[in-house]
Amino acid sequence: MTASTLFQFLRQKNRLNGLMAASFTLLIVLSLSHHDVRHVAAARLPSFARSTLSPAEPVVARAVNAHFELERQSRRYSPRETLAVALRVASADQPRCAAVEQLLSAFRGGDDRWLSFEQDEQTARRCGGASHAVTDTSRHEVVFVRVEDAVMDSHDGPNCRDCASKLVVVHSPDPRRLEDKKAEMLDTGLAWMVVSDVQSTPTGHFFALRALPLAAREERHLRRFRDLQTRDLPCSEQKFILAEYQRFGFGSSIAMLAGASYYAAMHNRTIIYRPGREFAYLPPNFCESDNLNCYFHGFFHRQHRCLDYVDAEIKSRPVLDPPKAKQGPRQLDPASRDASDPVWLLEWPNPAGFDGTYYDFLRKNGYDVRASLTGLLLLNPTRRVREGVEEHSNGGSKLARYIGAHVRHGDKKLEATLVNFTSYMDEVERRGRASGIRDVFLATDDAEVVERETSEYPLLRFSLQDTLRPKSGFWYDGFRGKQFDLFLSVYTDVAMLSQADIFVGTGSSSMSTLVQALRGVLHKHETYMLDEKGVAREAAMSEAFFD
Repeated sequence: MTASTLFQFLRQKNRLNGLMAASFTLLIVLSLSHHDVRHVAAARLPSFARSTLSPAEPVVARAVNAHFELERQSRRYSPRETLAVALRVASADQPRCAAVEQLLSAFRGGDDRWLSFEQDEQTARRCGGASHAVTDTSRHEVVFVRVEDAVMDSHDGPNCRDCASKLVVVHSPDPRRLEDKKAEMLDTGLAWMVVSDVQSTPTGHFFALRALPLAAREERHLRRFRDLQTRDLPCSEQKFILAEYQRFGFGSSIAMLAGASYYAAMHNRTIIYRPGREFAYLPPNFCESDNLNCYFHGFFHRQHRCLDYVDAEIKSRPVLDPPKAKQGPRQLDPASRDASDPVWLLEWPNPAGFDGTYYDFLRKNGYDVRASLTGLLLLNPTRRVREGVEEHSNGGSKLARYIGAHVRHGDKKLEATLVNFTSYMDEVERRGRASGIRDVFLATDDAEVVERETSEYPLLRFSLQDTLRPKSGFWYDGFRGKQFDLFLSVYTDVAMLSQADIFVGTGSSSMSTLVQALRGVLHKHETYMLDEKGVAREAAMSEAFFD
């Protein structure tokens, strides 16, 4: 499935809106653009319509078109509604003015053109052409800027769902400089989304980033957390939280990062992640730092410059006898929360401080750990991840309407009572009868489920990824090899399950709760979670979490 066909698919469905709908659309594009999905006893469905612009159009115009396709489907614009766009050039020169002319030419005239560009007076004076009064009706903005002027380390986009959109197109004759600038903006900004990677044009190179809408309270939290992580103070003048994680899987890692970010901001402390500790999916020597920033851009994941200082501070202390920490340094007590201590230890799975006071703080400010940051944490994978998805897969799903089911077995038997496959399928069949949906996308870490039990349900058409996971689970047995393919496989499952018309999962799985949160962001409200007895309950996260 190509990016353009997915845009058309979402546009036809016309049901996505909300804070991160556009952002997670990109995640699905990146994950599914080439990832192979196998259909069991199911015919291939018809392909989707083509995008508005042909491949022959200028690449800048195609990037702008992709941005506004996302905008249209996420805001429920009528297919016949023309969007008024303010076109601005931050600094004029031949490449930027040429891009403006290409854009105006590509979208000028024709019944299928649904973008109306208005040059402001300054842009018209710099590049020529007619200017228009840019009024409040021009709720969308496309800005062309030189790489030298693209210093955007803070969010400069809309702060509500129904505010205007903003696309920033950055130009340079040097593609390597653009790659560096793109990474810098993604690593330091609050909510950027890559609409176009670095591409060549007749006058140079460019990339395009979309500024995502953020709820005001979420923007306040992100600014606070980012400023704590990136402030340039002497290490001796700061206070820290050392986050020591056990080797959890994908869903647990994202949930822990989100929860810890709020905890750190509440206590005015900087989080220190020790390299290689917080994420089990990194293969040896995958990248220099062995942190989550090997996979995703963002200030959530980078190794902090004060890590060596914190390690030296810990080593200067005597070892506790008996040790208090199970996983962390033996010099620290994970239960201690002395305000004067420069280093606190946050040790999972039951970190001290995640108590009534913490959750009262979250409720008072309207936050919910399950929903926090999930879209942003998964938003901007590194180029290596995007290339890995393409390299390790051969096609895409063409399911139009489907039920997503996450069957967690594998290593979960070591942590909780397993829900049998029949309980999942009873709920899937019940929802299928009510909705008329027969296609089921099955995500599982138990290959035996596919090999043995799906044949027992002839009325359902199962789809799943081609590469099955180890039969005994992710981490405890088969996952110790830390294969990159496993990450790509999980990454695709999250996207497919989040986009399903109906989702059936289990509350004992962090993967299912991650999908639950993302579905709330995407306004996918038919979500059902099974308890340990296999009893399903409606578990959609309401819009109140995201407003």
